[in-house]
Amino acid sequence: MATGRSWLARCFIGDSAVDFRYSCRRLLKMTAGLSAARDRGRIGGRPSSLTAAKKRQANKMRGDCVPMSEIAEVLGVARSTLYRNMQ
Repeated sequence: MATGRSWLARCFIGDSAVDFRYSCRRLLKMTAGLSAARDRGRIGGRPSSLTAAKKRQANKMRGDCVPMSEIAEVLGVARSTLYRNMQ
């Protein structure tokens, strides 16, 4: 019985160590890749749907007392996007 448990423990610990080493290598490669991209001027993430020109237009329309739902429809963005960006 004792040999079975130690064999099972060795297998489990061995697999965990391999997985850990794989995760560490993957993290190092990912970090290096992001750093290299940042050095080239590339920044990750989704582009904003509300450009600077759209923000100016939205502020102007809001100053004219146009409802947010109408501004969102004209600009082609969600109301929540407007609320988040017009604070």
